[in-house]
Amino acid sequence: MLKPLRTSLGFAILTLLLLSVNPVAQASSSTCERLPEAVLVYLKSLDTNLKVREDCLAILSQKRSYLPVLPQGHDNPEEPTKVLAQFPLKSNSPDWVQFDNGFYLLRLIETENGKITFSRTETIPTALKTGLLPQNFMMPAGFSIPAELRIIVGDLPYETPLAQNKPTLDLPSATKDPKALSPLDKVSQGLSASNIILDPILFTASLKDSRFTAWDAISWKPKWSLPLTCLATTSSTTQSGEYVYINCLNSPKVNVIDIKSQQRLSELELSDVAQQLIQHTYYPIVLATHRYASKVTFLDSPHHLIKSVLTLPFALQEVAMHPRLPLAYGVDTVGNRILEIDVQQMKILRQFDLKVPSHKIHAVWIDENRGRFGTFWMASRDSQDVYAIDLFTGTKIHTLKLASPLSHVAFVKDEKDVATPLFMSQGETNTTQTLYWDNLTPKLGEAHLVEGVDNERFWMSFQAGTHPNELLGLDAIAEKVYLLNWNPTTQILTAERSVITNIKSSVLTLVESPTPETLAMIQKKTNALAPNETETEILTGLRSQPSRQNGFLRLGGVLRFAPRDL
Repeated sequence: MLKPLRTSLGFAILTLLLLSVNPVAQASSSTCERLPEAVLVYLKSLDTNLKVREDCLAILSQKRSYLPVLPQGHDNPEEPTKVLAQFPLKSNSPDWVQFDNGFYLLRLIETENGKITFSRTETIPTALKTGLLPQNFMMPAGFSIPAELRIIVGDLPYETPLAQNKPTLDLPSATKDPKALSPLDKVSQGLSASNIILDPILFTASLKDSRFTAWDAISWKPKWSLPLTCLATTSSTTQSGEYVYINCLNSPKVNVIDIKSQQRLSELELSDVAQQLIQHTYYPIVLATHRYASKVTFLDSPHHLIKSVLTLPFALQEVAMHPRLPLAYGVDTVGNRILEIDVQQMKILRQFDLKVPSHKIHAVWIDENRGRFGTFWMASRDSQDVYAIDLFTGTKIHTLKLASPLSHVAFVKDEKDVATPLFMSQGETNTTQTLYWDNLTPKLGEAHLVEGVDNERFWMSFQAGTHPNELLGLDAIAEKVYLLNWNPTTQILTAERSVITNIKSSVLTLVESPTPETLAMIQKKTNALAPNETETEILTGLRSQPSRQNGFLRLGGVLRFAPRDL
């Protein structure tokens, strides 16, 4: 939420006040001498080859340049420590970035006709539009400032320019390396991994010509494309965000794609066709499931190797990886038996035998926030029933009934990155229902029609979008990818527009590669969640027990595990 503007007695008086009380203002509203440390950390996360001019213009590669702006009404003497907002939300080239003390970064762009200006001014917050540029900023040739942003010029010499040929911001004689950064843990306490984001890429795999295509998920234009050796049905990005694993239809092969080099590195030869490829959030393990064979395959994602093949007592229909623990849970075809698999030690820990009158399971997921291990949800395309299993005790604890049989389950993420299950039902009409919690009781919201599409479409798959309450929907029949918006107040899903057309795909995967700073923060969070001696002993005891045992009496107590080797 942006701070409200405060009235000023006069532009000159406000500027004098800022200069007299605020060292950050002295560096940004008068003569900018340096950028704050947290701002440098953020810019470094976008480009490690960052250059900062004497006037604090930040110059990145790929023609990206950012100006610091201090909004009027700024009364916080502290330096910025974290990012509050940016637009677009998930981009390594945002138009503007807001920090917690009112400090902004504003991107400069070069237009086709030779002007230098600002990107998409209609999205710029009001507080930023009334801010002030560094008063020692060296105006580049062809600098064009829209009328609604003229107040930010202050006393800088500025005249509306004519179009120039090839103006430049990157003047080698005026650039310098930024000062040495403070240790990351001192300046980035408020910088979460979700604030340091690279441009997202959407991957599709064509069923027409076996081509794998990367799309810019901001402009929705193709970035690059590769031929595959087979038709694909599923894909998974590795923990580092550098590689994509893609399976083959009717062939026991997995393609390994290097996102940075845009090349197919190799093919992994499995013993059976893989139906699912699942990467654990913290552990460098990709789990390949085989729906028609009683086994799972463990892949070492950093080295692209087959680590082990685990034989199972029965084939698994669907598998879900625990979001935090080193555990995976798979269900058989009728939903009566669940296996708990240790993905680190690559063995079965427990088997839960259930009395659940279910049909063919179509979707499973884990809600970690309910129950000690979390709850394991199962839904069927042939039934209106949805079941929740307590993963700690292995018993059924909840049963819900949908308005109509399930088609798909989508997961919509809000501003806090919390995912809400959204049930897609396809009968005579396309409808949605949400799953929410009333204290400790799960409930279903009202069923609503999907707006913006006709009711004869068959949705093949969904993917959370780049913004809160946004979904991408793949319609393989209409050969389109839709951008959908979820309204949490009205509980209505609306198809805003089609962003990709003429694409008959079987894969819809959004990738956001983490920066080194992001990985460092993840590791810091991992270390902070390290288990104590008692918790380590509990998990060690669970691993030492034979399989097919319910763990309630053996375990006991409240458990908290960490994503690390124990």
